[in-house]
Amino acid sequence: MNLAIIPARKSSKRIKDKNIINFFGEPIIAKTIKLIKNTKLFRRVIVTSDCEKILAISKKYGAEIYLRKKKLAGDKIPIANVIKDLLKNSNLNINNVFYFYPTSIFIKKRYLLDSLKILKKKPNSMVLSICEYSHPIERSLIMNSKNEIKFKYKKNILKQTQYFQKSYYDAGQFGLAKKKYFLDNNVKNKKIIGYVLNDYDACDIDNYKDLKKAKFLFKKLKNE
Repeated sequence: MNLAIIPARKSSKRIKDKNIINFFGEPIIAKTIKLIKNTKLFRRVIVTSDCEKILAISKKYGAEIYLRKKKLAGDKIPIANVIKDLLKNSNLNINNVFYFYPTSIFIKKRYLLDSLKILKKKPNSMVLSICEYSHPIERSLIMNSKNEIKFKYKKNILKQTQYFQKSYYDAGQFGLAKKKYFLDNNVKNKKIIGYVLNDYDACDIDNYKDLKKAKFLFKKLKNE
């Protein structure tokens, strides 16, 4: 059995009420819930939050709800701790645990199916959605208050881009692991397998610039 968990805390520093912000006529978490449920891969979809409003909206759109403890609502609390708390305090007869961010509005069923295949081969690992940086971060630039730029890593000024190893970042969309992975306290033995998404199938919404990009991509993909 597959379980979907959506951790959605109340506070958001850069976008007020980000997890329930209006996104084409609905709270953004509502669209995420509907996308997850429409995959037909999950028997249960649970939203864990410290916010009664978020929980009420989530329930309205068909998700189960779990009131998160206040000590787990801070912005420095690892998401694994939130998931572990829910799993320990809920009677959940499940095998595979997906977690989705509330703003995961670009979910594709085939990505989830591919991730399940990976987990079947490597059951002691986590599968994490990632995207590839389009340019080597080793040749990144920094800029001061006068807009003057320089290479962050001087030793790489003369190196050509094709000689650098590819770099990736967390796509902010989903993660997948066995239930025991989240409940196991032995962090050293935990491995993470990356699942690479297309750039246009992911947009981690952290600020209003990201939100604008997400709206553009969502509208464009919907009309194709």
